[in-house]
Amino acid sequence: MLILKGDLIKKISSPLDVIEAVEEAMVLYEGDEFYMPPRMHAEHGDNVLLLMPSFVKSAFGTKLVTVFPENHSKKEAVIQGVMLWTDPVTGTPISMKDASVLTGLGTGAVS
Repeated sequence: MLILKGDLIKKISSPLDVIEAVEEAMVLYEGDEFYMPPRMHAEHGDNVLLLMPSFVKSAFGTKLVTVFPENHSKKEAVIQGVMLWTDPVTGTPISMKDASVLTGLGTGAVS
C-alpha cells in the first residue's frame, strides 16, 4: 500500500491539479455517477470521529477524521485524519493519504 504523507502531497500537487480534480469530482457528483452516504459521526466525550465513504464506478474512498479539541493545549493538531483509497472490486487498500492536507487543498480549490 502506498502511503503519502502531507509534506509529499503538498510537494507533488499543484494548485491547478487540485482544482481540476475538484472540478472532475463535481461533474461526477452532478452527473449522478457518485454515491456518498451520510457521514458517520461518533462522539466519545469531547472527541469526535467522522467516517466519510464515497464511491464512483472506478474508485472507493473513505476519509476518516478525528476532532480532539484538547489537542490544542498539547500542541497537536485538533483535526487529523487519513484518506483510504480502496480497489472498488476487491476492497484491497491501494493508498493512504494525509486527509488534513487533502481537505485544505480541496477547500482552497473549491473557493
